[in-house]
Amino acid sequence: MKKKSSRSLVPFIILLLCSSVIFFIIQTLLFHDVEHSLFLFFQDFIFLPIEVILVSFLIDRFISSREKTERRSKLHILMSEYFTEAGNDLILCLNRFVTEPETLHRIFALDTDWDDDAFCRAEESFLKADIRLDAGKENLAALQRTLLQKKRFLLTVFENPNTLEHTEFTDTALAIHHLLSELRQHDDLEHLSEENLSHLSSDMKRAYGLIVQAWISNMRHLRGAYPYLYSLAVRRNIFLHEPEPGEHPCRQ
Repeated sequence: MKKKSSRSLVPFIILLLCSSVIFFIIQTLLFHDVEHSLFLFFQDFIFLPIEVILVSFLIDRFISSREKTERRSKLHILMSEYFTEAGNDLILCLNRFVTEPETLHRIFALDTDWDDDAFCRAEESFLKADIRLDAGKENLAALQRTLLQKKRFLLTVFENPNTLEHTEFTDTALAIHHLLSELRQHDDLEHLSEENLSHLSSDMKRAYGLIVQAWISNMRHLRGAYPYLYSLAVRRNIFLHEPEPGEHPCRQ
């Protein structure tokens, strides 16, 4: 693709060079002053390095920065959709397996007055708390059903080049995919050995830790870009408010 693009520029480059030669000849014929024309020609070369710096570095950096900002904006839009369609439901499901939910209630007592520092403190507290999940605490079949129902949204990261550049988001999707694969390895999720339960607990903990960190990042973005959506998310805090049994994504 690049070779074809480069070849298409060759006629244009030749045309520009020929135009320069023609204009030089016309100037010489009109003013009969080759020496002055050559003087101006070499004078332009004096400032050529500065022009190269301006075009190649400064303008290129400006364009790259703008493109990066646009990609980040698209990523945040995708992340918001991701949590609306699937991510929040998965967190609600995994919340049921947390061994000490009161710790989450304390860490994520969200408020509309939270700023970036408050989110940073919450993330640090979450990581230090080393939240554990117990695969034997709740119905694994219900978790598997939810993962299968939301699979398209949970793994949509692999279909979008913008998200593939975001390591945090990619790691989250891989961890969720691995958890689903592990669950599907077992025909009977109600009668698992202690070894299998321990292994699943470890996989759940990894996926939970990553998706909660991504959730924090998304909430921080909503607070700045979409205050009304952030206010709604605060009122429906998925760490404090459990849905009704019939409305829970992991209903039995």
